Amino acid sequence: MTETRFEALVVDWLSDRAPAAAPEALHGTVVDHARRTAQRRVGWRSTSVLAVAAVVAGLLLAAFAALLVAGSPPPAPDGPRASTQAFNVPFTYSVSAAADLGVADGDLIIEFNTGPSAASAVLTGPRTGAGVLIASIATPVVHGPDGRRSIRSDPSGFFEDLAAWGHLTVGRARDATVVGRPARAADVGPRFGDCSTMPCDVHVTGGLFQGFYLTEPGALFALDVDGEPLAILVWAETDERLAAFMPTADALLASIRFEER
Repeated sequence: MTETRFEALVVDWLSDRAPAAAPEALHGTVVDHARRTAQRRVGWRSTSVLAVAAVVAGLLLAAFAALLVAGSPPPAPDGPRASTQAFNVPFTYSVSAAADLGVADGDLIIEFNTGPSAASAVLTGPRTGAGVLIASIATPVVHGPDGRRSIRSDPSGFFEDLAAWGHLTVGRARDATVVGRPARAADVGPRFGDCSTMPCDVHVTGGLFQGFYLTEPGALFALDVDGEPLAILVWAETDERLAAFMPTADALLASIRFEER
């Protein structure tokens, strides 16, 4: 039997029989036993058997750890959770992760900002502070030299169409993971484009007053949540403020759990 086949069988067996996590007392018990057990001299045959046993045990532990990592969502802060009230892709998030943030919950945009939150349904200009914005982008629209233009909403198409408009302040797109889901991402901010002649914003509908600007330093993500295209923007007024805000943004995003639809 090849090593690859053996590992596959181990993973299948663990999927059926292994617990979701190791017993809480396992680590302490192993350490205590190791401290109290004296070393013993063994012959070559016993050494060989022990070596094989050690390899098998290592493979089992590796497979177990792989299952835990692959099957578990990102860790979320403990404590009470809050639910979105109006956003059309419902989710819950940790109250403690958003404790220092104001929340503006709209049907197409929800914002978590330092200080007072802007109205989530109103497109606003350059801002102070920092925040996390989550938007439903089923029908996104951007400005171009010949007027407004609808762009694609799937993650790859969204960034390809943003890049097609040279003035937009969006860097090179890359693969990423956010809220435990695959996504496309790009850095945004004034160093990537010029907003002096046309607005650097994304409208979430064809209307005039729902959307978000890309004028401040930040990171923009596009992802699909059960068929609903979303954009997540982490932003701050300066690069230094963004670096200081990232741990807060990471904790909030790691705590988000989308509800089944």
